[in-house]
Amino acid sequence: MMKPQLQSSSSQAILVVPKPALKTNHGSLARVNRRVTQPESCRKIESGKVFAVLKEIPTTTEKREEKVTTIKARVTVKSTVQDLDDIFLDVLGKSLRLEILSAEFNPSTGIEKETIRGYVHRRAGKGKMVSYEGEFKVKPTFGPVGAVLVTHDHHKEMVFESIVLEGLANGPVHITCNSCVHAKGEKRVFFADQGCFQELLERGLERERVRERRDSSGTAVAFPLLKTPIESTYRPGTIPYRLPFDPPHEPTPTELAWIDLFQKSIPSFRKQAESDDTVPEAHAKAEKFAKRYTKVLEDLKADPQSHGVPLDCILLSRLREQALRDVGFRDIYKKVKVEENANALTLFNEVVQLHDSIEDASKRVESLIRGVFAGNIFDLGCAQIAEAFARDGMSFRASCENLVARPWVIDDLDIFKSKWSTKSWKKAVIFVDNSGADVILGMLPFARELLRRGTQVVIAANDLPSINDITYPELIEIISKLKDENGKIFGVDASGLSIVNSGNDLPVIDLSMVSPKLSHLANDADLVILEGMGRGIETNLYAQFRCDSLNIGMVKHPEVAEFLGGRLYDCVFKYTQVL
Repeated sequence: MMKPQLQSSSSQAILVVPKPALKTNHGSLARVNRRVTQPESCRKIESGKVFAVLKEIPTTTEKREEKVTTIKARVTVKSTVQDLDDIFLDVLGKSLRLEILSAEFNPSTGIEKETIRGYVHRRAGKGKMVSYEGEFKVKPTFGPVGAVLVTHDHHKEMVFESIVLEGLANGPVHITCNSCVHAKGEKRVFFADQGCFQELLERGLERERVRERRDSSGTAVAFPLLKTPIESTYRPGTIPYRLPFDPPHEPTPTELAWIDLFQKSIPSFRKQAESDDTVPEAHAKAEKFAKRYTKVLEDLKADPQSHGVPLDCILLSRLREQALRDVGFRDIYKKVKVEENANALTLFNEVVQLHDSIEDASKRVESLIRGVFAGNIFDLGCAQIAEAFARDGMSFRASCENLVARPWVIDDLDIFKSKWSTKSWKKAVIFVDNSGADVILGMLPFARELLRRGTQVVIAANDLPSINDITYPELIEIISKLKDENGKIFGVDASGLSIVNSGNDLPVIDLSMVSPKLSHLANDADLVILEGMGRGIETNLYAQFRCDSLNIGMVKHPEVAEFLGGRLYDCVFKYTQVL
């Protein structure tokens, strides 16, 4: 049997303890160590659960030579049709990597223990299942297994059925996965015990997941058009949740308001998850999601620093998405998105003809912008809109007619219209938001108009599903349906149009972490467009770019309206010109 190539971790950073914070004389926060003991929940045995059962391996802090134990890891995946590159990777034995995390922290330092890393290798399959196996060396001080991180380099996603660790002192560990892991570098965590899930999450694993998106296999880079140095000039969040002198472990009124906002959205998310017929036992898992995310939010109310990173809409969104994924949901709004995309596609030609019938360029671009706002109201991440959608449905035409009167809360439309008549851009990068009417009837007609003017257009869409936001594969399919046999979109040459994966998996975006492909395509752009409340208002409203930029979105949260001094369903059209 081929031995796994163990990789020793030079740093001890997979789980980071949220340590108490003290203010220094420079106003910054200095971290101090504290000891953390393993919760009793991590030692309990429960049968019939998705998460496996573990018993504690005795540990010792004595200074002596440690005797290691060899354990065997077996990963079972569903068999799929492989391409030649994936077959070659399997032959080399370097396609599937495991990283085993201890449920304990080092008792003498209070920080996480060193992880165990290595490859598992493909063995003969049985029926529709394929097995990957490998051996790992475990020190007696490692403690019980808390979780396993999985990464693979196949070109197609792999569907994981189970992970089994054999040879541990207190018997094997069985982890039921029933989940897919995407290709090329995505790390997926599978917890060995539900109690350990909550404890490890509270100790800072969420912060590590954010870091993984930046560091793992070079999969995330900074957006190249941000002003530099990014560390001092870029802050993704728009609304300051706290001031420097606020007590770090006491929630501020703003933090409590935003936690409540996300808490109010739980019933609509639970209801949508219950209707996901692609997930077995969806009703029970939806309830588990609701309880889990509620517990996370209650913990944040008690201590806003409980996850080791500043509390903001990025963290709140990520914790919600992770809670959904960890109980088995991947795309709870898939059915809604399919229906809304199909409906919007039937109206695309009619909407474009309406814009094209306006001969005056200045009036036509205003019509296009109003169409963007009308489409952007279709945001099922907003509790009030989700309820209205479920109750009455929505009409794009009615939304166009019912925009709030100008002047909007941020209104640079007249300035932009004057520049539109005298200025042209060689390349525009557009970050799109929701599926359905938003992208198809709002942003794509605007992108088409840019193409008609000779501007190259790069449209960046989410890597993974989040609420009803459009994803990269979904947008590729939509564009293919809109193009005719000559590659034109309703008479306009679309050869200058590129669709790219943004590398994002949230309804908001941190531009310090985007995909390398987006970075490459955006490098020579001279216009950045951030559309939607999440990407253009709640984050990045004050982002500084090295080129012209537009922030376009509708205000759908009362907290955002109050911060901006506007009305609910007010509009933001912010144009920043760089001379």
